[in-house]
Amino acid sequence: MSIPIKDAIERVNEILKLENFYLNNEIVKELVVTSEGDMRKCINILQGLYLRFKSLNSNETIKELSVEDFYRIVGGVSPNLVEKVLKILL
Repeated sequence: MSIPIKDAIERVNEILKLENFYLNNEIVKELVVTSEGDMRKCINILQGLYLRFKSLNSNETIKELSVEDFYRIVGGVSPNLVEKVLKILL
């Protein structure tokens, strides 16, 4: 079940704040769009990002995760890469 993107973004930001974990707005939007507004998918991806970038003994946060990094981690294809490939093909 999906929820409106605006609501999903707000909820993800609430979760990030509660977990003391930072992702920039662009990544949060990509997360929600990739998850198609499915909060279970969002939370699963967040959990993977958290485990990938934050060790149990550290308070470091992701300050500069790029969209390309995000898609590499979640196993997707960046819209920027799709656009580049289409330009080459056309």
